[in-house]
Order: sequence, then structure tokens, then C-alpha cells
Amino acid sequence: MIFVKKSQASDVNLKIQSFIFPATPIIGQRVNTMCATVIATDKMEFYWSKNGSDLKKSNRVQIMAFPQFSSLIIDPLVEEDSGNYTCTVMSKGTSDTYTAALNVLTPPVWIHKPVDSEGNSGESILLNCEGLGKPRPSSKWTKLSGIDKEVKTLENTENIHIHLNGSLEIRQIDKETEGYYQCIVSNGVGTELKKDVNIKVIDTWKVQPFTFLNGSKIGQRISTTCTTTGGKNPNFEWLKDGKDLKEGPTIKFITMSGVSTIIIEPISESDTGNYTCVAKSEGISDAFTATLNVNVPPEWLTTPSDKEALSDDTVIMTCETTGKPKPITTWEKYNDMDGKYYPIVSDSAAHQNRIFFLKNGSLKITELNKGDEGIYQCVVSNDIGESLTKSATLRVIGENLSCCKNMFYF
Repeated sequence: MIFVKKSQASDVNLKIQSFIFPATPIIGQRVNTMCATVIATDKMEFYWSKNGSDLKKSNRVQIMAFPQFSSLIIDPLVEEDSGNYTCTVMSKGTSDTYTAALNVLTPPVWIHKPVDSEGNSGESILLNCEGLGKPRPSSKWTKLSGIDKEVKTLENTENIHIHLNGSLEIRQIDKETEGYYQCIVSNGVGTELKKDVNIKVIDTWKVQPFTFLNGSKIGQRISTTCTTTGGKNPNFEWLKDGKDLKEGPTIKFITMSGVSTIIIEPISESDTGNYTCVAKSEGISDAFTATLNVNVPPEWLTTPSDKEALSDDTVIMTCETTGKPKPITTWEKYNDMDGKYYPIVSDSAAHQNRIFFLKNGSLKITELNKGDEGIYQCVVSNDIGESLTKSATLRVIGENLSCCKNMFYF
């Protein structure tokens, strides 16, 4: 594009004809332009300037003056020749100027040249390809595909992104990504730039995720299998909580054809932990960790026992258990009338805030009276195995039962 700026002359008889530079002047070429007036006038003097400064002759810049015109020749062009060139003509105290723009085009040169690259399967890879020139160059990527080496132009997709600077980014590379790629940089000036590169993808493999059976119970047999997505004849190692795991009376390993199985029988609570399978092949290793939670049915720590206490005293009917998950404890009281046990509710209005369930599962009764006497039953369960049940008798001393015969409540 040519930018032209024109000023008004002080004398209409002294006016410079419009002049221009070639529309696409390319670096290394020769350009010339001529400055002349519309009407011939005697004794004209011509002057040239660039960007407001006097233009001097050099081995590349020639200024030729004639009585009726002046010619400017630049040979060969360099990028620094771009600018606004002004011709000034003077005659008999009058003058006129005219300005034309020269934009020197330059073919592309490399800023970042792509190079061969390699990456692991599943990773991303970036190939730089950037050129400099005027106008600004654009980059195009192609790939040789298939047996026939068909040239395929690459475009932006989910896994392929061509950046504004021309670089090529490929995400989630795999074996199909491998091959020869070509970056072409051009701006329509001179010779385009081309560079062929090769991408190599290392086919890495992973240990496939595995799990243990949920709800595994103590005493059962448990197993899980570790394998890989690839690799040649992988070697397997097992860890528990980060430490080497060896075979023993209850632990066995069976490894064959790229598969390793761990068997634990019978499982115990101490088998709970994080189990890691480590696979190694051809200098590459990977690992995966799964958690084994062994459920344990409730067991007695302290069983309920018969109690005897004075009226108005406080008594604790003990009932402590352990298990995994943590057991839930409920209390019941025997009804002599129908021979059945009924649940005890601590916040019942009849209990008058005297009945408390302790965190360890025990039952606390305050301000004892004859109505509290009877058979109490502790029931413990965590949905693993069978529930635990144990009853104990509470006897209250020192009060007439007749006062409280109607105080049996639940």
C-alpha cells in the first residue's frame, strides 16, 4: 500500500506532479521514481528528504537532477529504506513539496526453526515454527500420512492447536502421532521457508487400576490382580503401606503372563492398609495403590454384669465392645408382664433425665428407685457377622417396692 501526503504550493504555477514507488518493492531489488512539476518553469531546484531529514547520495542512493525533473534511484533496496520520501522544488521564491511512502517488503527468515522431537504417549508436544518478514509471514503445517505418504494439511482440532506464531502443539500424543511433519512459512515475498521434522512417540504403559472387594470380612479370602496396559514381560513387586510385602502363611503371589495376583487368606484386621503394585519393564516403571479395609464383627471388651445398688444411688451397667465399623449399642429392659424386652429411650419423659447412654456403650442410671430393678439387655451390632447380646440383673436396695410398683417404663 502506498501512503501519499501532499502539501499546497505557494504559487499555483509551481506544482509537483504526483509520484509513487512500486506497490511491492522487495528487498534487493531496484526502485526509482521521478519528481517533476506540472508546468515547466525556469531555474528549478530539487531537493530530496527522508522522514524529514536530508537524503544524501551513497553507493546505493542516486539523486539525478535535470532542468525539469529529478530522479531518485535506490539499488539495491534494504529494509531500512522504508520511509516517507519528500521531493521539494523551488523556483523564483516559490516552492512545493510532495511525499510518497516506500514500504520495502522482505521475504521470511527463521526466528524459530522446528527440530525433531520425541515424547511419551499421553503427553503433549510443541514444535516451534516462526518466521519474520514484511508483511508478517503465516505458517502452515502438513503431515505425511499413510502408506502412500499422502500430504495432509493440519488444522485446529481437539488435540491439535496451531498457535498464532506458527508453532504446532499436539496433545495426548500416541503412536499414530508419529511421522514426518513439514512447516511452511510464507508471506508472498521471495522464497517460502520449509522445514521437515520427525516426531517419535515412546509407547509408555501404565499399571491398570485395581480394587479390593468392598465389605471384606475378617476370616474371608481376598484377592486382587495387577496388570499393565503394555510393556514386555513386566516384573511385579507388592508393597503394603510403602514397605516391601513378602509371601507368608496368609499371603501368596501368583505371577504369570504379565499378570500378578495377590491372595490373602484368611484376612485379619491387621491386613487393613494400602497395597501398591509396582511394575517394571524396559527401563520404565509404574505403580498403582488400592486400599483394603477389613471389617471386623463386634467383640466384647467388657460384658454386662449383675449389679446391686442403694436407692437414690447411681449405677453403671457396663457394655463395651470393639469392631469395624464401630458397633452400635442399644439397651433393652425385660417386662415381667408379657415376657418381652423393650428398648430403653433415654429422653423419655418417664425417665425424668435419669437415664444416660455413655459413649462406650454402657448405661448410666441416676437416683435409683425400685422401679429401676429388673433385667437389662445390651445388644451390639455393626452389620458384620452376628450381633452380641448379654443381659444382667439390677437390684435396688433400701426402698419399699410397693411405692414404685407402677414405675415400670420404657
